[in-house]
Amino acid sequence: MTRTLTGTPKADGFRMPAEWERQCNCWMVWPERPDNWRLGAKPAQEAFSRVARAICDHEPLTMVVSGGQYLNAREHLPAQVREVEMSTDDSWMRDTGPTFVINDAGELRGVDWRFNAWGGLEGGLYFPWDHDDLVARKVLEMEGVPMYRDMRVVEYLRFRAELKELGRREVPGAVERSLAQADVTDAIVKHATSMATI
Repeated sequence: MTRTLTGTPKADGFRMPAEWERQCNCWMVWPERPDNWRLGAKPAQEAFSRVARAICDHEPLTMVVSGGQYLNAREHLPAQVREVEMSTDDSWMRDTGPTFVINDAGELRGVDWRFNAWGGLEGGLYFPWDHDDLVARKVLEMEGVPMYRDMRVVEYLRFRAELKELGRREVPGAVERSLAQADVTDAIVKHATSMATI
């Protein structure tokens, strides 16, 4: 079991690496959900396979796969992809996975944010999402990385921050309701992290 840390990454001297900084691994989730992916997710699986091949040219890749899709994914993915069987509700590792943070000495930690399917019970994309809310914790435990647990819903923070960067003011209702629960600027400054997964 990974160690759960108190405090914040910023207070402990950690930051999210820039996208151009060296990564040690990439994580993805194999698509299969029939209500989100057309034609039994076959076109999405082919697209994810192409992305996996491109990533494998540059760094190791771990693909999270359900038990029912394990052999299918193995057939479509490059041999060097590490497959990990894990229960998920959908395939968006960027929002369900951890945010990895580092300090100046190169020490690695992770942030396990809450996930509620982009809106929870009031406008969320799907229900239930309890498996997806556990993905970050499971990834951090598998990697042996200490974690911070943050009870804020992260995908809204990223969405709002990106909208602010684009100078937009309109935000869909479900997103706006969730955003009212946390001040985006303070959250980003306090934790000095973003929403990417290595």
